[in-house]
Amino acid sequence: MPKFFDRISSLIDVAYIAANVRPIVFGLGRVGGWFITLAALHGVRWFRTVDADWTSEENYASGVPESDMGIPKLEQTARSLARISPRISFDGMVSSLTAEQPLSDRLIEWVASATHAVLAIDSFAVTTALARALYPRIPSFYAGLQDSGRTGLIAWSHPGRTPCLDCTAGLSRLQGESGGQTLCVDVTTTVNFAFQQFLGVVLEDRLGGEEFAAFADPSYCLGYVANRPGGSIPMSEDRRDLPAGVRLVRVIDDDGIGPSCDVCRGYGPRGG
Repeated sequence: MPKFFDRISSLIDVAYIAANVRPIVFGLGRVGGWFITLAALHGVRWFRTVDADWTSEENYASGVPESDMGIPKLEQTARSLARISPRISFDGMVSSLTAEQPLSDRLIEWVASATHAVLAIDSFAVTTALARALYPRIPSFYAGLQDSGRTGLIAWSHPGRTPCLDCTAGLSRLQGESGGQTLCVDVTTTVNFAFQQFLGVVLEDRLGGEEFAAFADPSYCLGYVANRPGGSIPMSEDRRDLPAGVRLVRVIDDDGIGPSCDVCRGYGPRGG
């Protein structure tokens, strides 16, 4: 492996990440775009993405440079990754996902090649349908914003070990669309913690995994990020193994009991 990762190779198992981690990212807005950047800078060398949108002037404050305005977000992401490394395998699909059919036959093939999914779509209805469709297949991660960015919501699911994302985060009970008028700093703060969840799950029992073990505890697969004062964050038990500004909520109790539905019924934190 080139020396690009020498400064972090003693902290996390970059070689394992580069060889084995293959995320498929649904949505290339601020959340999906920042997640992909973080993943690439931590060794991920394979991405598949899904988005039908184009960049516009409104995306400037989200980190899209003027030179990338007016092009498909897939192309803008490809350019961004190429600047990070030409060794990254990238492919994107132009698709307007619907709650009625979240996964096409081709997408099912892509998911079969992926190891993890990242849900970064504004529509809660589509996200809910996608989360339910993905649950039996691969671990999935969600990051979103509430209260005009004051609160970040992060959650993950693992087939057979946790509830699905809908049971954990209550996505189907949320209305309208996420995001909206939020500051880029609130987005990046939330995604930073979601990415620590990702690292905790990916690096379980590997170098660096212990640093993010709190985020990979199946019983605490839901979290809230205090981006700014006034955010709505549920009370949770005090955990000293967490960074300031994030609270993980216990979803599964000591007896292994937590929320479930017809999609995720029968899970167990030590199973899977």
